[in-house]
Amino acid sequence: MRDSAVDAKARLTEEFRRLRRGRGLHAAGLADRLGPLLTELVGAPSDASDGELRRRLRVLVDQLTSGFPQDQRAAVMSALAADQRAANRLSDRTARLATESNYAERTVRRRIHEAFDQLAGAAAAELAGRDLEGGWHLRRLDSLLRLDGPGPEVTEKRTIVADRRDGLDRIRTRFSVPSNGDVVLPETDLLVSARYGAVISKIERKSDALFEFEIEFPEPLPFGREHEYELVFRLPPSWPLEPYYAMVPMVECDSFRLRVRFGLDRLPLSVVCLDGLEYQEFRGRLAPGRTIRLDSFGETALSFDRLVPRRMYGIEWVPGAGPDGSAAY
Repeated sequence: MRDSAVDAKARLTEEFRRLRRGRGLHAAGLADRLGPLLTELVGAPSDASDGELRRRLRVLVDQLTSGFPQDQRAAVMSALAADQRAANRLSDRTARLATESNYAERTVRRRIHEAFDQLAGAAAAELAGRDLEGGWHLRRLDSLLRLDGPGPEVTEKRTIVADRRDGLDRIRTRFSVPSNGDVVLPETDLLVSARYGAVISKIERKSDALFEFEIEFPEPLPFGREHEYELVFRLPPSWPLEPYYAMVPMVECDSFRLRVRFGLDRLPLSVVCLDGLEYQEFRGRLAPGRTIRLDSFGETALSFDRLVPRRMYGIEWVPGAGPDGSAAY
């Protein structure tokens, strides 16, 4: 059983303290400097290089600090040397941050301490949330995105494997509906249902864009057992959909199959494939990627294997005009 949240936060505080010493994320031998909880959070293989560990740590810290005030976020990034401007020593980075923020070094050290207290708390909360996310992985995800009806509809057929323990009876998954400008989807406007293999026991909004679902299975899964279930997500016809759909795996995912069907009266101007794009690099614009051709039905199908956690896999397009001349999906 995992430590209590208080114990986990104390341990993570020490692990982060050890990590920010010296050259921070730019130190050699990162695997030896990571404590067990940070190792679990980054999810890297045992033979990961320093470069891969550095990349994963930056992604993790970027996600954990996404809601922090700017001064706390800057304190974390500087202390860890995660902002691409590494100095040889933590004291050098502290001095630089003091100069940039126009504060005394003593004040900056106090702010770093406060920021890392917040960071450890956020990391402990992330670990606690993975109790339901862990213990399984995705053998396969088959997604169908339909844009030829009155409103966007996504069908996701998931095959999961209980791979750590017996008795897996529920998991936690997420679905993101990015806001479009200042427009945030009302919680009641996202319609989700389980077609088979599961029931949705809880829906919780985690942010403006992110919804979290607790999925219950008809019976506990023994270790090694596969289980298949299917969910359908529907958005209202009036929703101004952002022109992309992507899978960002938070657990191991062996394969992802995506089919998209556009309406023939609202075909996009161009379509590209998102194949392992760094999540933090995506800015909602047409990303570099191979161009996708639609067939005569306005459809395309993509396949991805051995997905890297926290990278984007899917499709992005430039909307065309609808039949009335307005912007289409």
